[in-house]
Amino acid sequence: MRFIEHEVYHLYNRGNNKQPIFFNQANYNYFLSRIRSDWKPHCEILAWCLMPNHFHFMLQATANSCVEIPSYGGKPMQVLARKIGLMLSSYAQYINRQNKTSGSLFQQKTKAKCI
Repeated sequence: MRFIEHEVYHLYNRGNNKQPIFFNQANYNYFLSRIRSDWKPHCEILAWCLMPNHFHFMLQATANSCVEIPSYGGKPMQVLARKIGLMLSSYAQYINRQNKTSGSLFQQKTKAKCI
């Protein structure tokens, strides 16, 4: 994911094999609380929609979104892309612990399309 300051992006992903990613109200609440703490400092959240097996966000990149930070393998990464990846990975671990499962929660890499 590459972000450009002031551009608006449609960010989305869905459950592996179209399976649910939210199993109860507490999952929705936890996901949104992590969005507020992890993403909101790095972008403007214009709209969102959480469905049982997928999510959509409309985000506007800010100067803070586009800051390059060191990443694994030495290749720099933008701070917002890193925060998105870490939060979704953490959420998947939370769901796997809750459901006593393992493996991928999400079907693919999260997409961010400039609109």
